[in-house]
Amino acid sequence: MSLTKDTPFPTDPNDPKPLIGLFVINSANLYSSVCDAEHVSDLLFSRLHAIKVVILFDAMSALNKVSEYMCKHASMSVLLQQGKIVMQHVATKNALMSTISSTCKDTASLGPCNMMMLLSSHGYSCGHENFIHFNGARIIDAEFRVCMMSSLPESTNCLALIDACSSGSFMNLRYQCHDPKQWIKEVENPVLDQYSSKRNLVCIGAVSDNQYDQDDISDLGYDGGLSSSLIDYYMSFIDHDNDGTLAGGDKLKSIGGFFKYFHARIAAVHNIPQLSFNCEQFVSSS
Repeated sequence: MSLTKDTPFPTDPNDPKPLIGLFVINSANLYSSVCDAEHVSDLLFSRLHAIKVVILFDAMSALNKVSEYMCKHASMSVLLQQGKIVMQHVATKNALMSTISSTCKDTASLGPCNMMMLLSSHGYSCGHENFIHFNGARIIDAEFRVCMMSSLPESTNCLALIDACSSGSFMNLRYQCHDPKQWIKEVENPVLDQYSSKRNLVCIGAVSDNQYDQDDISDLGYDGGLSSSLIDYYMSFIDHDNDGTLAGGDKLKSIGGFFKYFHARIAAVHNIPQLSFNCEQFVSSS
């Protein structure tokens, strides 16, 4: 696999490999984060044929709101009862990182598979560090990077979506994409070198490191800026006959295609013509 603008998403609806969702909903004063948990879960099951979604909440109030939403929707209620949607309150930083790690490691039992990770949160940047506050504790992006890279099995492809302010270089992986035509190797990091031929991880931030994320309206409702674009991008390429067939062909599989879609959407809605974000990836040498 080579790094190009046509490198595929690990969440192609026609991909026979099983898909797992892992959401971190850091909901402090963020209504959109609660909506992200509801609507991206819906997308993964109804359109991308996920087999399981694990949702981790910083607060019981957010978990209860999402649970109430899902219980009102018959299909989601059934998935809850079947254990295909797992919702958990994690009160501390250590508990959060441990649960992320174990969820990643558990995908090894599936063999080759895909994972979509969504972090919906307030985000901050100071110097070269991006971070979130989780129940009073600071978690820097390097901690997420090491946790993910050390826990993902070699057989798991992961797309990490960071729907937060100051998220452009979140995880600070080796290859960065500032426009859909060019990948640039910007980071030399010995911590990451040990995984360079073993892990497949794409990390996409909602905005650049010095920008604020902006909520938006997706086809499913009110969501964070990146989540709403992801929802509409996938739904725009899939027929509405609910037969699972693709209407947009290979365009759906392209990271470059999603970049251009997201860039154009934000520029049109919020009049930010030069908005950009970093899309970073490790790929295996095979």
